[in-house]
Amino acid sequence: MYFCNTEINYKYMWRHNLKDWEKVNKEVYKFCLDQAEKRLKDIIEDSEKITSRSYTLIGVLIPLLSICVGIILKYIISNSPLDLIVYMSIISVLIIGYCLWSLSKLVGVRQIWSSGTEPVNIVKSEYLEIESLIDDEPLKFLYLSEIEQIQHKIDQNNIINHKRIKKFSNCLQVTIISSVSIIICILFLAIF
Repeated sequence: MYFCNTEINYKYMWRHNLKDWEKVNKEVYKFCLDQAEKRLKDIIEDSEKITSRSYTLIGVLIPLLSICVGIILKYIISNSPLDLIVYMSIISVLIIGYCLWSLSKLVGVRQIWSSGTEPVNIVKSEYLEIESLIDDEPLKFLYLSEIEQIQHKIDQNNIINHKRIKKFSNCLQVTIISSVSIIICILFLAIF
C-alpha cells in the first residue's frame, strides 16, 4: 500500500535550459515525454519489487523467529543450564525482531510519486491564455512542463527507493548472518 504524493515543490525541481523551447518540434517533446513516462514506470515497479522482496524476507524471518523462541522455551521449561545456542537464540530473537520491525515499514504505507499529473495542475489559464503563444506553443509548453515534473518525480522516487533498498539490504544481511550463526551453533551442539 502506498500513498501518492502530488505536491511538487517547484523551487527544487529541475528546469530545462532550452533557450528557444517554442522552436523545438513537438514530436521531440512527445518522444521525451514518452521516455520519461517509461522511466518513471520502471522506478515505480522497482518500488513494488522492494515491497515484494520484503514480504518474502518476512516470510523467512517468522519461521526463524519461531525456531529461536522454541529453543529458548525448551531450555526454560526443562530448567537446563543456558548454553551457547540459547544465548545465540536470544540475540537472534532481538535481531530478527528489529528486522521485522524495519521490514514492516517497507511493506506498510509508503510514499511514491505517481505517474501522470492532475488536471488542476495541467490546465492553468496563465499558461494557456498567453496571447504571445501561437500555434502549438501551448501544447509544447505543456509537454515541457510535464517532462520537468516527471523528472522531479523520478528524482524523488529514486531517493525513496535508495533508502528502502538500504533498509532491505541491511535486514537481508542480518538475516543471513543470524541464520548461519544459529545453524553453526546447532551443528556444533549436535556434534559435541
